[in-house]
Amino acid sequence: MKFNIRQAQLSDVPYVYDICRKTGNNGQDATDLLSDHYIIGQYFAAPYLHFELEACFVLEYNRIPVGYVIGTSDTQKFNTWMNDDWLPQIRRHYSSDMAPRSDLEKFVLEVIHTECTIPDFLSDYPSHLHIDLLPIAQKKGFGKRMISAFTKKLKDMRSTGLHLSVGENNLNAIGFYKRIGFKELNRASGSVTMGIPIA
Repeated sequence: MKFNIRQAQLSDVPYVYDICRKTGNNGQDATDLLSDHYIIGQYFAAPYLHFELEACFVLEYNRIPVGYVIGTSDTQKFNTWMNDDWLPQIRRHYSSDMAPRSDLEKFVLEVIHTECTIPDFLSDYPSHLHIDLLPIAQKKGFGKRMISAFTKKLKDMRSTGLHLSVGENNLNAIGFYKRIGFKELNRASGSVTMGIPIA
């Protein structure tokens, strides 16, 4: 029985949806807050494996994914692809008048029906990520190791900086990112955006 960090592959997609849902409530299980168990992963997880698989990694335990770090080296290109290719399909499945079960599901519906925009700080931090670990993998140092693997890949891809967003109430995550070198870039709509340069 052991943990292993490896490059993601498309066969990981079902596990990625599952991990996203089970960590979707500020790191806690969001299952009871969602009428559709896939909706949160449709926006925050699955697109990355379809857009830039080489920039995605999973943490597996006994060959089963229990965490991931997923993202893109080029947020501008990713957002264009989301607006033009991915979101139109998702919007046909999740209509804007769908009755959400919770504030979380309402928020996910809103972002699905909103155009992805380009942040002001993108010139310095062109890449971004999402990282989530199930409880079995938490507090074991894997978060830092996975972000290290991701940033090493971005360096190989010639990215100059990385940003991420975290809920402003998720103080544990904010503290973790600060400890590994991220600084706050922006606060808006209940989230904190943090960034780190890639040497």
